Amino acid sequence: MLASNELTVVVQGPVFGSGAEPAEERLTERAIQSIRRNLPGAEVVLSTWEGADVRGLAPDVTLFNRDPGVFVHQFKKSRLDNNVNRQIVSTLAGIRAATRPHVLKLRSDCEINHPGFLRYWKKYQERAPELTVFENRIVSGELFARDPVLVSYLYHPSDVFHFGTQGDMLRLWDIPLAPAAETVAWREKCENRPWYDKRWPTVRYVPEQYLWIAALRKAGYSDALDYCQQMSRPMLQRSELSIVNNFAIIPERSLGLVVPPRFGRLGSRETYSHAIWRRLLKIHVESHDAKAIAKRIQMILKIDRFKLFKHVRATLVNHAHGYIHAALGRTAKKPSPLDWYEQ
Repeated sequence: MLASNELTVVVQGPVFGSGAEPAEERLTERAIQSIRRNLPGAEVVLSTWEGADVRGLAPDVTLFNRDPGVFVHQFKKSRLDNNVNRQIVSTLAGIRAATRPHVLKLRSDCEINHPGFLRYWKKYQERAPELTVFENRIVSGELFARDPVLVSYLYHPSDVFHFGTQGDMLRLWDIPLAPAAETVAWREKCENRPWYDKRWPTVRYVPEQYLWIAALRKAGYSDALDYCQQMSRPMLQRSELSIVNNFAIIPERSLGLVVPPRFGRLGSRETYSHAIWRRLLKIHVESHDAKAIAKRIQMILKIDRFKLFKHVRATLVNHAHGYIHAALGRTAKKPSPLDWYEQ
């Protein structure tokens, strides 16, 4: 097993909490302290923003990056902030500054309570020749690694926790920033408006998809997705092979990762479990079980068609209600194609 002094931990993101706040609010300070306790000798790089208050944090290296800003998605009364470019800038700067051969990417509001992730380094070595981007699998978590059986997203590994060689981490994170035209206004500009998830009504890709698809494109694999919820038989097969071939998906408790409580509500549903990932590893890589792969793909496509049917039905019902109200001379909300989001 690797020794902790062989790795750099990149703590990326804003500084959460200052010295004047209660200890439970000083999340970034707690993150760095947890690294010192559980990964003795590891290099700690804090990659944050210009103007951040870093007094009392004591990393080995502090990087003050220029903030690229946030994309704001306004949907009716809801505001959603897309921080994909902030994550790219702070993570990439930290990886580049690392002086050790292995790099752990950690959010600045997370902690490490044991070094379990080191046990999974190179544990699963068999790989398929196609769609191999990294020299070794990057160790990652289950949170936000979306399983298309449960939610209609492909090419969606987790972006919360990554551990690998510095070279592989650069292969993943050294990518162009997400363009505004595809991030905040793509839906209005595209000719064929696809069926969207209500949380991201204007984007071509959700953040995790953008990160992975951009890395695949850089590696020469350019035929991923045209938009975030596109789904087809070959896309499904390539998406799952790309994830199982390049990431080892491990439960957070086994990694030693402690995440903010809100992640339990947001990220634990609709994800690949370690057991599902092991199943995919077996059928895609170890046994090349074409029959099992075809069976899983067929199941996912049936589920996706059912979701599309529900969307179309809800939209038609909303329009019908509007027309009935109009015929009866009643005041009614003008039906909108987006009304199904509230169903």
